[in-house]
Amino acid sequence: MFANFLTNPPVVTFTYIDSGAVTLDGFGTHLRAYRALLRALPRFEFISTAPTNRLFHAAESKFHHLVYGRHGKAKVVSLLEYFRLRKAWDTKEPVPSADVILLKEAQLHYVGATVEKLYEKWRDRIVRDDDVIRDSSHLSTPRKPIFRTFVCGSSLRVFRDPRG
Repeated sequence: MFANFLTNPPVVTFTYIDSGAVTLDGFGTHLRAYRALLRALPRFEFISTAPTNRLFHAAESKFHHLVYGRHGKAKVVSLLEYFRLRKAWDTKEPVPSADVILLKEAQLHYVGATVEKLYEKWRDRIVRDDDVIRDSSHLSTPRKPIFRTFVCGSSLRVFRDPRG
């Protein structure tokens, strides 16, 4: 049982319940409030619920844009390139804007204590570039958020403002 927990850790589920809003403004506010937490999790599920599916496609796009700063899939730099960019950034060397964006994307992709320890060893020249390249195939932690939508009919009218 415990071994199964280690290989298949539980997935946290977050929800947003929309009462039938005309825009995604409330959804965006909700995502911005939890963005730091969502970015810190290696895996999670996010369920958007509304009385119609009218805004679901736009909501999924907004989800990826606000939580990860992109539309669709981003280019992921190699672990070695991430280390090089990070070292330049950490030592206050000039970093081109495009590389800053790649650095931020890589920070979301390469997470965990193992990556941090390897970076420190590489930065301190304890391990070489070849060692980083060799170890990188099993060190990246791909982020796998699950975004689902759910139509919940007119029962969500209980959340509407009774005055409007």
